[in-house]
Amino acid sequence: MGPDFFSINGAELYDLLHGTEADIGNVLNFILPDWVPHPAALRLRRRRDRIGEIFRERLEEREAHPEQWENAQDYISYTLKDSATAHLDHLYAAHHTLLMFAAHTSTVASISWTILELLKDPKRMDFLRQELSHNEDMQSSHYLQACLKETGRLYSGISMLRLARQAISLPNTNVTVPQGSVVSISPYLTHRDPAIYPNADQWIPERWLEEPDLPKRLNSGGQLAYMPFGAGVHRCPGEKLAGIIASTVVGTMAHEYDITWGEGKEDLTNLDFSKIGSPWLEGVSSVTISRKGV
Repeated sequence: MGPDFFSINGAELYDLLHGTEADIGNVLNFILPDWVPHPAALRLRRRRDRIGEIFRERLEEREAHPEQWENAQDYISYTLKDSATAHLDHLYAAHHTLLMFAAHTSTVASISWTILELLKDPKRMDFLRQELSHNEDMQSSHYLQACLKETGRLYSGISMLRLARQAISLPNTNVTVPQGSVVSISPYLTHRDPAIYPNADQWIPERWLEEPDLPKRLNSGGQLAYMPFGAGVHRCPGEKLAGIIASTVVGTMAHEYDITWGEGKEDLTNLDFSKIGSPWLEGVSSVTISRKGV
């Protein structure tokens, strides 16, 4: 966002983000109208209003001293100068809240899971490093992208709750979802269905290289079988940003750093689904990271 946000409000924004994360997944937010003042909704509203205040304060300060930001390269400065977004400054608080979620919650977990899975299989780690040694462009590294796709499949814990506004009959079944029902869709279970994915409980990035059009095939013909970022109008708006961040971090770590198991357990089977997006690991599994040649 910019050095002014970090130096003046960084710690507060961090706390606001974590508080929002704790309450946003509350089931009452999905089944009750926005105006119902239940505790989680009231806390979210207070945090939303405070984030809005912070953005107004920082933007007013920038407007008062434009010479200090003439050559700034931060994202806020870019959007203020771009004619397509400059007039939308009243929406910056909401926009950046979404970006913070995209960069922090699921993305951090995705990066961690990918590194841990690569550590479990040194041959795959070596293959990735060899590819990156010939092509340092993380976004075009086919194997790196396959690794991230596979992590998105195996460790997708996003909660998808929807309210049925009318009765829905499921095609080719005798099942009818009654009007007013709360429907939960679990990408985690879908992604681990052996009828869809061979060896579904194993991390196998090569599956995405063997069939490059696999995501398209899985999500065509009336089915939806690959949804690490959700789907439809509720699809995660930070998907592209999350992909860039994860590619850059995992690629840089694999290419420029030595990574080994640290002290702590290596059991990766106990998952915590209380976070937004990807599940986190219950307990600790540590790694040791050091820059190559240092």
